[in-house]
Amino acid sequence: MSQVTPVPAYILGMSPNGLSMVQCLGHHGIPCVALDAVASNPSLRSRYCRPVVMPPLKEQPGAWLDFLMKEPARKGISGVLLPAGDEAALFVSRNRQRLGERYRFVQPDAELMEAFPNKKLWHELAESAGMPLPQTLFPKSVEEIRANADKLRYPVAIKPVYSHFWSQHPGNPYRAEKLCAAENLEEAIRYWEEMDRIGLEVMLTELIPGGPESLYGVVTYIDRKGTVQGSIVVHKLRQTPADYGVASVMISVEEPEARELAINFLKKINYRGIGHIEMKRDERDGKFCLIETNARHILFGSLLVAAGYELPLIAYKDALEQELNVSDKYRAGVRWIQFEGDYGTYRVYKKRGWITRWQWIRSLLPGRKAFAYFDWRDPMPFWVAFRRFVWRWRHGRLD
Repeated sequence: MSQVTPVPAYILGMSPNGLSMVQCLGHHGIPCVALDAVASNPSLRSRYCRPVVMPPLKEQPGAWLDFLMKEPARKGISGVLLPAGDEAALFVSRNRQRLGERYRFVQPDAELMEAFPNKKLWHELAESAGMPLPQTLFPKSVEEIRANADKLRYPVAIKPVYSHFWSQHPGNPYRAEKLCAAENLEEAIRYWEEMDRIGLEVMLTELIPGGPESLYGVVTYIDRKGTVQGSIVVHKLRQTPADYGVASVMISVEEPEARELAINFLKKINYRGIGHIEMKRDERDGKFCLIETNARHILFGSLLVAAGYELPLIAYKDALEQELNVSDKYRAGVRWIQFEGDYGTYRVYKKRGWITRWQWIRSLLPGRKAFAYFDWRDPMPFWVAFRRFVWRWRHGRLD
């Protein structure tokens, strides 16, 4: 008797977020179709996926919808949808009725999905749930900033209301950074005016004291019935860019207070699916403060798998209404490394006299490790990424 092929998973976006899903599911024999707009993306070279190069999702969402709806179906099901970024998660949510005819996926309701990528709506949601938050202002004018000057403690961050718009806007000189930091009112106004001129909606939010080592994340899955199916706490050690950016080195840790805060928030808002809560420990009082929530898979997904929390498999099984019984136990001390980004951060730290070459190397060595691109069973994405790193290094493009 021939073996039945599992329902395929469709991964929408192939950053390291998507690659970690493809590799996790591929190791379990689940076929994957990977959609991305960048043909040179190293992740598309994974042996575990059928790569499909699409036009940019932001510009042509209809093309993505047409492709997915034309995919072959088996017993009425084409596959399981797993978005790997905010834009893809919103695409699925906004087309949930049509896509639901052919695909299985688990997401929060449409109202929540619209709130999470929009930091203003998210802030209002978290505030109504009684969560600890930094002081924040969403001004519409310079006059409003001045009128509310006493409501903010400086320094403040000038951050995008929609993160993916910030990084994609060609006129934004700070798009490589996650935010701009202002030390005083006049500097905040200057940044706000600069963003307003190019049409980017931004917020002013208190910068909680402490470096990247004060940042934690809680990743969990709440199934379609509302049951928490495991969780894991991660701690950021370094980031890229060095001062305000995305993780370049993470480690799994035990931190019950952070986990409890995140789970309580998600339960209060009746959340479903993959949830990632980022928070920061305020060095002034030692308490955690919520920063943001992601309603999709995350950058350091391979860390979760290496720590024993196979989040992509959990999401896949729940979408197909298969039985779940996930333990809360995971390995602490697993280190995730995005080498190219962390090398850039090391160079910045070295110039500032904060670290030596050997200190940096030693910081990467302890414990079990996971990587953004490297997997012994799936080497091609790493080699493509490594060749890109060498080319950039030789041509002085790493700064």
